Amino acid sequence: MANILDPGFVYHKSVAEFWGSIALGVASPKFLSEAMDVEEVGVSLNEGHDILRAKYGHILDRENITTQYMQGFINKYVANAQKFNKMIKSLEEQKIPQDPLSTRIINDQIILIEKAFIDFAGIPRRPWQKNVVFGTNIESAYSGWIYPGVHEALFDFEESDDKEQRLD
Repeated sequence: MANILDPGFVYHKSVAEFWGSIALGVASPKFLSEAMDVEEVGVSLNEGHDILRAKYGHILDRENITTQYMQGFINKYVANAQKFNKMIKSLEEQKIPQDPLSTRIINDQIILIEKAFIDFAGIPRRPWQKNVVFGTNIESAYSGWIYPGVHEALFDFEESDDKEQRLD
């Protein structure tokens, strides 16, 4: 190989350097926001709320249960996510190399967003389901629910005939 096809391994070296630079560019984005868009999480939170209202609104209204606090939280989250994304975009547009500490702080904030949805006790009757916002459907593990604990509670409430059992 060294004498016939690629003397000095010039082509091998250049191809390896090219693919190495591609791999580094893909594997290490500057900010994790390239992998997880915090505004998309807000869209999902709103969609989940809309699904809850559409599917179980009659129960919520009949039992005088409000979701205004949930909607208020979602609205605050969306507003803060938009501010956060604007801050990241302005940092990226400045063309000033960011120091590793400030990049780490931003990436840690993105990671903490996901951690905010974790309840270490899990949702009722499914302690292995730690994420209280994004989870599996109790009826089908292949499909997902947004707010799985709330869906499950309202589903059980709707299916139960005994008023006392509903409240447990």
